[in-house]
Amino acid sequence: MRIVAYQQIENESSLAEADAVVMDEGAYRKLGTRRGPANVVISSDKDYDAPGCFVLQGVGAAVRFALSAGYEVVLVIGKTIYSTAISAYQAEMR
Repeated sequence: MRIVAYQQIENESSLAEADAVVMDEGAYRKLGTRRGPANVVISSDKDYDAPGCFVLQGVGAAVRFALSAGYEVVLVIGKTIYSTAISAYQAEMR
């Protein structure tokens, strides 16, 4: 699995390569649901309403979800959750 930061995306065709998009609530409110890939919203509120998205309670849960789904390219929107996603992925690979 490859984790890519939103800032690393060069153009819309690169975005289309993503199998999943992981974002926090703020990014979801700004961008909404992305067409094509699976959408994962990180929220501490288990009842958070994000139609068309998987709502998970932590970045680690999102990484485990992506691994179990077999996603190859996961786009992470947000600097804080990107660094956390990298750490969670490294921990899962140990």
